[in-house]
Amino acid sequence: MKLFDFLIREGTIAELKAADKKSAIAELLQAMVDAKAVRKADHKKILNKILAREKQGTTGIGKGLAVPHIKLTKYVDRMVGVFGRSSRGIEYGAIDGAPCKLFFLILTPQQGDAKHVEALKKVAQLARDPDFCRFMVEARSLKEILELLEEVGGA
Repeated sequence: MKLFDFLIREGTIAELKAADKKSAIAELLQAMVDAKAVRKADHKKILNKILAREKQGTTGIGKGLAVPHIKLTKYVDRMVGVFGRSSRGIEYGAIDGAPCKLFFLILTPQQGDAKHVEALKKVAQLARDPDFCRFMVEARSLKEILELLEEVGGA
């Protein structure tokens, strides 16, 4: 699986405006709405489901990376994701206690178990690559971010 099999290029956010976890997730979800991957009318319902999922356990996997994700019984008919970055970092409750700077929001239909797991595995591999994380934080433009995502995750 390649990152752009599920990531929406036009949903990529070079610098999140959000200063907290809830706002970061809402901003990433809004990018999905803007890219027409999710209906505007469903934004609040999906956001509430993601936040409820976060209460079960953090999706801040450490090393500055968070992967909020959820399987949904409706709202999406294929797996979709967006990427966002916060150069300053956002307190997210990550397992290592560090602020998160890199965010992948992934929504999957309930029946998409295999693809969901594969996508999470792909993103988790990136977290283990210190060069990737550093390059993403230091990228100077949206173009550089997209090029790095293509380089590590396939076009």
